[in-house]
Amino acid sequence: MRTPMATGLKLHKDLSGQSVESKLYRVDRKRIYGSCQFLAGKLVSWSSKKQNCVSTSNVEAEYVAATSCCLQALLMQTQLHDYGYTLDKIPILCDSKSAIAIYANLV
Repeated sequence: MRTPMATGLKLHKDLSGQSVESKLYRVDRKRIYGSCQFLAGKLVSWSSKKQNCVSTSNVEAEYVAATSCCLQALLMQTQLHDYGYTLDKIPILCDSKSAIAIYANLV
């Protein structure tokens, strides 16, 4: 399907149109991220929230989300330790190779 386009036309200010509330369409560039925590194959915790900091790229947003997931895992590890369970290694799964590369760079 073709979209007809007229060439040589100029845009003019629409004096008869209604004004738009700019606050409704303001972009804050904060991404929504989420994570799920499983214990013995069962979902025990999940979260979804808007970032409280602005990330400049998707990689940065994935990194922030994975960091939040790590903090939640450490909290769960502490709680389980209080109940007598010891978890030495907690796998954190991330679907972004670039975010994993940031974690692997120990500079």
